[in-house]
Amino acid sequence: MLSPKPWRLDAVLQLLAGIFVSMLAGSIVIGVLHHAGVAGFRGEEGLGMILVGTLCLHGTALVLIHFFLCYHQVSWSDALGWGKGHFRQLIGPMILTVAFILPVAGFLQMVSYALLTQLGHPPKEQEAVALFSKSGSNLSTAYLIFFAVMLAPVAEELVFRGILYPFIKQLGFPKLALVGVSLAFASIHGSLVILVPLFVFALAQTWLYEKTDCLFAPMITHATFNLSNLLIMFATGTLSQANGVHP
Repeated sequence: MLSPKPWRLDAVLQLLAGIFVSMLAGSIVIGVLHHAGVAGFRGEEGLGMILVGTLCLHGTALVLIHFFLCYHQVSWSDALGWGKGHFRQLIGPMILTVAFILPVAGFLQMVSYALLTQLGHPPKEQEAVALFSKSGSNLSTAYLIFFAVMLAPVAEELVFRGILYPFIKQLGFPKLALVGVSLAFASIHGSLVILVPLFVFALAQTWLYEKTDCLFAPMITHATFNLSNLLIMFATGTLSQANGVHP
């Protein structure tokens, strides 16, 4: 059972506003530097473009969450649920979540792809997959792997599962918290073909957080999910088959 969180409305709104402003500022910086032809910003695969594009959202979120926790006088260990149980007690629910979501997400993506194609709207190559396929250097590829396996899972689980879900639930809207936050999580990845798979993934992640009351558990399964899809991408050599690896 998920323990109560002391999140205040003003702090949650300030956190979301800060992330939005950072994303807007990042877009402006990228646009200016791209127009100026600065190295690293001439194409989507440029390292500068990738760094600013990812850090203005996920990096900013981590920094702002630190101040968010300080405002509520909550330590990182308490926020993550560290020490609420032995790690081995988390293994079963995590294995169950990964075993469920990997085949289900893959199947749902194939169905979504087929349906969109049948309707005359064949999906474009996912943004993250395109970045990997067009990556112009080993450094860019290494950073993208770090981002997908480490940075994105931590930042996204903190924002969506750690803050937004319990905050809305404690306002008295548990169904809105479950469905709305899961849909928001899926929507920010900007691809119709992975919208449904990531929505189901988010529901499973929320169940895992409720089951364990430890944010480390969904962080680890999120990282495992992304890593598994990266391995499939590189093993098969068909980047377009990756499901749900993002920024």
